[in-house]
Amino acid sequence: MQIHRLFGLVFGTGFLLAGCGNDSMQTSATTTGTTTAGMTTTTGTTSGESTTEGPTTGSETSETTEGPQTTGEPTTSGPTTTEPTTGDSDTDTDTGESDSDTGENCVCAPGTDQIYVLSDDSELWIFDPLLLEFTKIVDLKTDLGCVGVDTTYSLAVDQTGVAWVLFAEPRVLRTADPMLPGSCQDPGVDLAGYGYDLFGMGFANNSEVDDCEKLYMHSYTGDGPFSEGEGVGRLGVIDPQTLVGTSIADINYDGGELAGTGDGRLFAFAGVDPVKLVEYDKVTGEVLYTLPLDGLQKTNASAFAFYGGDFYLFTESLPVGCDTCLAETCPADYEACLQDEVCSEQLECVMVEGQITDECGGLLSQELHTCLETCVEPCFPANSEKVSQVIHVDFDESDGPGKTRTVVVEAGPIRVVGASSSTCVPVDPPQ
Repeated sequence: MQIHRLFGLVFGTGFLLAGCGNDSMQTSATTTGTTTAGMTTTTGTTSGESTTEGPTTGSETSETTEGPQTTGEPTTSGPTTTEPTTGDSDTDTDTGESDSDTGENCVCAPGTDQIYVLSDDSELWIFDPLLLEFTKIVDLKTDLGCVGVDTTYSLAVDQTGVAWVLFAEPRVLRTADPMLPGSCQDPGVDLAGYGYDLFGMGFANNSEVDDCEKLYMHSYTGDGPFSEGEGVGRLGVIDPQTLVGTSIADINYDGGELAGTGDGRLFAFAGVDPVKLVEYDKVTGEVLYTLPLDGLQKTNASAFAFYGGDFYLFTESLPVGCDTCLAETCPADYEACLQDEVCSEQLECVMVEGQITDECGGLLSQELHTCLETCVEPCFPANSEKVSQVIHVDFDESDGPGKTRTVVVEAGPIRVVGASSSTCVPVDPPQ
């Protein structure tokens, strides 16, 4: 029995993500206690907060606007457009790299139009973007036999429903059919030609008319936080026939997640100050479009996915109880900080990053530093106690003018470190 068949029975229609591994101060979660076909389902709370985004063509700013911005992208390997591409681009249809003339031999297995998410304790879940529910599917270690590995890092799911999982300890790639116990195995990918063994990944179709797909990689050195700069990262691809990984081009982001689409587009969730959505040409690595997500902190565990023309971002929720502790321990200093734009941004950065540095929290008063030391437990929880929020980006502006950003789940049931929508998810908004 294949997992996609079970998914079709569970949901009737399909649902999305791609990635590896702080928008609001309030977090809360509700669970329904519902179990479907032996799978636990939880429902997140909904937030009405939204932010409008605009594309960029120059250097970044941290100001959110109601329309297109004229600043944003660091030096790139090619021009950045002010509008995202559409699926009718034939960028790579004449390269000779197609797995078939028409892609007719590459079809989606039933029920693979889902958002799959990967927890930090090696569990595979589905997130339903329509119902805003998480459903646990399987444990990679105890159910599928992924042994001798730890620290899940990145996830991609192919058209057949097979999960590709990158572990960080050791840095190895594994594949597994979520409905076949003990199916975890080494796919035998040769990464020597790519040069990195830690990366975000995602499948993308060859083009709008060629449904065959390839697995793309976005490098991360593993040295400290994600960063950006001239040529600090690398975009790569794994040939589906030979399983050989090769380099496409050097890129300007060290660390990032990838999400591909059924009409042949490839996007990254990467960058800092601010974090960005970046569209790449799959053949050349040229940056086609950049959308800065001003005000969004990219947390230690993060991922994203494409579904129905939009994106869903998974970042760590702000720690529950920290604001309450600060309000009770140092009410006057805390309230004054909230009223000050610089102080409140510094404080939020501390809670998102889980640490104080010169750049993040260094400008806080000594009184607030002392207050944070008193509130260590609620303000700096262990990773095992953290969960993720879900942020919807109306990328295609089907909900109205502007690429608005809304927290749709303030605190889910797990800490998401990776995710993947297959290329079988809808390209257009669901009706």
